[in-house]
Amino acid sequence: MTNAASTDFKRGWLRYIYGKLTKEPSQCSLLDALNNLKAEGACVVRDGAVLVGSQSTDQGFSYAIPATDRHLTPKELFEVTSELIDRYDTALGELQTAGTASPKDSQIFAQMMTDLRAIKGFSDNWAFLQK
Repeated sequence: MTNAASTDFKRGWLRYIYGKLTKEPSQCSLLDALNNLKAEGACVVRDGAVLVGSQSTDQGFSYAIPATDRHLTPKELFEVTSELIDRYDTALGELQTAGTASPKDSQIFAQMMTDLRAIKGFSDNWAFLQK
């Protein structure tokens, strides 16, 4: 996995993907959307910017830079999307283990957001490891 993207970026990217699914009428599931992004990653990313619009007549394209502290390469964005697919599978398993036989996308999204929490602090006190 990549450390290039922060947890905040991953949460924002997941919100963006899920938000597009809920705003636009679609038969596409969250997993389908993530898989489509992964499969089309090379087509929708250029120099770390994400494709946000296109025109068919003159083949004009509009790109926007994701809200991160630096540009992500296509490979890094692909890795982030791949990680989100892994987290989807984990969230689905957690919900099924908890008793939800067929979780809905909204439940899976909520579980993924819960699992994607930034570390707020750490300690470098290793005294407990000493004999």
